[in-house]
Amino acid sequence: MMKRFLSLAAVALVGLLVACQDKATVWIESPATTTNLTFGVAQARGGSLAVSDLTDFAVKTCHKDGELPDVYWEVTSRVRAARIPTRIRYGSNPAGFTTWVKLRPLVPGCYQAIALGKAVSASTRFTVDPDGRVVELQRL
Repeated sequence: MMKRFLSLAAVALVGLLVACQDKATVWIESPATTTNLTFGVAQARGGSLAVSDLTDFAVKTCHKDGELPDVYWEVTSRVRAARIPTRIRYGSNPAGFTTWVKLRPLVPGCYQAIALGKAVSASTRFTVDPDGRVVELQRL
């Protein structure tokens, strides 16, 4: 009986957390290369309506079992930015943000771009090929 109650409580908590999330999506502006990489961050893909809050933006390697992701660049803002950006160029701090993890050049492999805020959580995955082309991976 207690196990069932805890399971139901956990499901309710997850539902509550999901319901509290604001609309947010991250995508890659095309065409993209390692020397010209811009991410969109907005309430809808391709849109210009900013998310409600953005405190962190990071690019890190894709998760592999048994390994921690390797952060290639991260910016943060501990105060609400006057204007939340809807486009973020890789390596260029948006106004009001500071570098948390110093920029590293992207090498061939799989990466994830993550946007976080108090009620915002969105990400996209992409690959970099040996020629420096960036390709966003399809969402499941």
